[in-house]
Amino acid sequence: MHADDKPHQPSSNPPQTDNQEGPNQTFPKGDLLSPWLDGAPLALMGIERENYTIKLANALAGQLWGRPHRDLIGKPLQEVLPELEGEGIRERLAKVFQTGQPYVGEELATQVNREGVPQTVYFKFIYHPIHSTEGSIVGVTITALDISGEVLQRKALEAKTKQIEQILNGIPQMAWTADHQGIHTFFNETWYIFTGTVSEPVTTTWQAHIHPQDLDQTLALWQACVSKREPFQAQYRLRNKQGQYRWMLAQALPNFDEQGHFRQWIGTCTDIEEQRRALEQVHQQSTHLRVLLDHNPDVITRWDKELKLIYANAAFELKTGQPLASFLGKTNLEMGQALQVASPWMEALQKVIRTAKPTDHYNSFPSPEGETHFYSRLVPEFAPDGSLQSVLAIARDISELKKAKSELDQAFFELDNFVYRASHDIMAPLKSILGLVNILQLTTDRGEIETYLHLIKRSIQKLDTFISDLTNYSRNSRLPLQLVPLNVAALVEEIVEELSYMPGADRVKVLVETELEVPFYSDPLRMKIILQNFISNAYKYQNYSIDNPFLLIKLSSQLHRVTLSIEDNGKGIREEVVGKIFDMFYRASEDSFGSGLGLYIVKQVIDKLGGSIVGVESRLGQGTQFTIVLPNQAAYADPASE
Repeated sequence: MHADDKPHQPSSNPPQTDNQEGPNQTFPKGDLLSPWLDGAPLALMGIERENYTIKLANALAGQLWGRPHRDLIGKPLQEVLPELEGEGIRERLAKVFQTGQPYVGEELATQVNREGVPQTVYFKFIYHPIHSTEGSIVGVTITALDISGEVLQRKALEAKTKQIEQILNGIPQMAWTADHQGIHTFFNETWYIFTGTVSEPVTTTWQAHIHPQDLDQTLALWQACVSKREPFQAQYRLRNKQGQYRWMLAQALPNFDEQGHFRQWIGTCTDIEEQRRALEQVHQQSTHLRVLLDHNPDVITRWDKELKLIYANAAFELKTGQPLASFLGKTNLEMGQALQVASPWMEALQKVIRTAKPTDHYNSFPSPEGETHFYSRLVPEFAPDGSLQSVLAIARDISELKKAKSELDQAFFELDNFVYRASHDIMAPLKSILGLVNILQLTTDRGEIETYLHLIKRSIQKLDTFISDLTNYSRNSRLPLQLVPLNVAALVEEIVEELSYMPGADRVKVLVETELEVPFYSDPLRMKIILQNFISNAYKYQNYSIDNPFLLIKLSSQLHRVTLSIEDNGKGIREEVVGKIFDMFYRASEDSFGSGLGLYIVKQVIDKLGGSIVGVESRLGQGTQFTIVLPNQAAYADPASE
């Protein structure tokens, strides 16, 4: 029996006919059945037991075997259809006659001659026994349906599918096929090697290996593509036989036959783990670069060959105060820059584009903070083919640098002036002393000698004051701050003792008043310089026309600040020169005994301490009052100093 053969159970009652003539009746009359037989959609023959003679045959039976059907009737099967010998027909007939059970052959390949040409034809056969009235089997009806078209089409599809599977097994990628419902029907060997799931059902193994976080989204996309028959592409993580997940690029296309009928889906899975890692590294590097660029204080821009802005970092928005989007795709002129600013910049860009070499550019323009100055380095950028693609510009705000240079130039000027004035102020007393010594050598008069010695002493004191001022200036410039709690009254007492040698020191009463909410922390050396200058000035410029000259020093401290007030009733300062008294080498009067550095050094020391002179009030002949605010450095003091 053929693999597709299906035995039927026999009927409990033999079939009856309307044309029976007696107990030996075998077949109905052919001429009576001919109209019905010829109209049947199946090939039909009736075979009697003896010699397997063909008793009935319709027209379709003759067509299937390539002969007129009437030439078949009344002749043994082997005689009229010798090509069927060896096809198993006689054996199947014998079994039906013997058992009385019908026989069904679903897909039987049979060799037939059609117009003298042997062909293989596929039939679905049904052998059915015919019983006499006594119940004996007198014949067998054979119905045959030519299913060659369907079988050949299926075999062609199977061959095509097998060919596709062989091709898919030969590629290094994981490959698969799926039916019209999206159910997977095949995985190639690479898939099974990767997943280690040879024994798993094809229809379920795919979903089981997708990362849980990727599964829902992937399935939704797959079903959407299946329903629309649109190309499928997705990235998801797939578990390998070691239990590790690797990123895959899944792609699939619907496959159609020559008539445009859907055949199947053909898809691949490409391992893109390394590419993903490389892209992530590139993304991280790009992110880091973006962060670096956006936190770079320099303005970094890129310009195309049409001189239009195509990129700018965060500093660009910070400098312009406008969103970047309002400038992208525009030239400097289109951005609204003044012609005198935009034109030199555009010429610099054109120079780089023309020469393909870097260039430097300086420009200045007004800003809310004043004149802003920029130094820019313009560098060509090249495409992979070597052609110039764009210009990268790095612009640095050098306004502070130019300001510092200006201040440095001023400092050098002041230094030159300082050296000149200092050398003069040092040489003048020395020359005076030298001249007085020469005069002393020429006289023996005691009165003259005492006069000259007094003048020599005064020159020496003047020189000593100047050297002391230079020393204080140097110390303030180079020594670090030393913060300790100060006793201002004790410090004043110490200074008064040190300056007691000065002329008129005994006439000026120095008073100290303190109001301290918290201890006063500051640098003792620098506070001594401040107080020493004001006390010595009180001595030098006291009003000898009054009987009670004084210097009042008031100090009030709070948590973060200290207010220092210094008031005297000396000669006072002319109103028109009050603003100049803190300049280097400035002397308020011709008979000034000082070096011209005292109050300048006081100002420098106050600046060093982080304080300021908030007021100077003076009246000629009545006195002067200075008000100074200093930070209370308690929060920054070294605990070991207490």
